[in-house]
Amino acid sequence: MHAVIGGTQTVSLSVLKHVRTEELDTPYGSPSGRVTLGEIDGEPFAFLPRHGNPHLLAPHRINYRANVWALRELGARSVIAICTTGGIDEAFGPGAIVCPDQIVDYTTGREHTYSDGLDGRPVEHVEFTLPFGDGLRRRLLAAAGDCGVTVVDGGCYGCVNGPRLETAADARPEIRLSLERADRFLGLAALVSVVLAGIAVAMAARRHVEHHLDGCAVMRCMGASQRTLLQIYAGELLWLGLIAAGMGVALAFLIQMLLADTLETVMGLAIPAAGPMPALQGVGV
Repeated sequence: MHAVIGGTQTVSLSVLKHVRTEELDTPYGSPSGRVTLGEIDGEPFAFLPRHGNPHLLAPHRINYRANVWALRELGARSVIAICTTGGIDEAFGPGAIVCPDQIVDYTTGREHTYSDGLDGRPVEHVEFTLPFGDGLRRRLLAAAGDCGVTVVDGGCYGCVNGPRLETAADARPEIRLSLERADRFLGLAALVSVVLAGIAVAMAARRHVEHHLDGCAVMRCMGASQRTLLQIYAGELLWLGLIAAGMGVALAFLIQMLLADTLETVMGLAIPAAGPMPALQGVGV
């Protein structure tokens, strides 16, 4: 059985024949409403309005787990979800129908799994590299072609919490995400170099102390206190640390500059000019 989840204002499926309804409860609560069962050209289908009938549930109030669980209990083994969205590409203008192949989840606070370990069962993981079933996608695209309906093949769906619509800044998530990833990558590269410099500081300090162990022992035998020894060698260790940390910051800044130029060439992105902040943050860490 196929299932169809209706999006905004899609509260019924008029092409269904031999219709009946089922009201279900699930271990995760009640779904958005009654499930309508019927046939399309002899094929069994189930229909569930995501926002209820009438349209009463805002996106962040929907019990997504209960919806999918109810459809599965009725025998559905594939789901076609209809969503009303905005587009950030000319191909995704008003009235366009898109069959996406990827998704980015910007939501927070939603329940995302049936397997969270709270019920005592072992936690399980699901492969999600290709989130949309390619076989069903191909069947939908082929059916659209047979009907003469233009459907865009592929796209990345950005899922936001709702209930508000996107601002102008929200409407460009892919560009912003690419820049943020590049910025994170640069910051991480800088941080790694600073961490390595920190390790070098520790190693230099250790070698310095080991080299002066004999001298420390002699001075202790001559009556020098621990405080005196600390005052003598603390200044030397401080200078070693400052020199190594400074080299780390310089190396981090250089790595930022070099990688930014490389990413801008390879990815075609306008990477912000490298600054010392990630390196200084790494020193702080």
